Amino acid sequence: WKAMSSTEKLPYQNRAAPQVESYREQMKAYKDSGKEAAWKERRGIVSWKRDPEKPKRPVSGFFMFVAEVRAQNPSLKVTEQAKLAGGRWKAMSAEEKAPFERRAAPQFERFKQQLQAYKDSGKEAAWKEKKELYMKAIGKASAKAKAKAKAKA
Repeated sequence: WKAMSSTEKLPYQNRAAPQVESYREQMKAYKDSGKEAAWKERRGIVSWKRDPEKPKRPVSGFFMFVAEVRAQNPSLKVTEQAKLAGGRWKAMSAEEKAPFERRAAPQFERFKQQLQAYKDSGKEAAWKEKKELYMKAIGKASAKAKAKAKAKA
């Protein structure tokens, strides 16, 4: 195969093309069903991840404050920076915290809108269904599924 030119390979590639396309479609369906993730989980290859389409929660006012404290104290270890920021945040009054919380509020409102749009689109339900199939495939049922099964029995 390595010694053949691209023109010599072409008839074989043309015959294989429909099978390759069929394989890709079947593999996509297999991955989307959650069975591949279950197979990998049983073998310890990967763990279940969060839904990549779900909007991520924005940074809170506290973490905006922590970022400022870290910028002011770059020589400290991360753990020391966190202790320092936490202590200062606890000691702050509501008026002192307000600027950070005001900066975080629009981001949180945008997040809530994105989250509602995500839920309304049906993507959340599809993800939960896919995860449930995955959990069944590896032999783990959610608490809700266990309660439902117990109620039927």
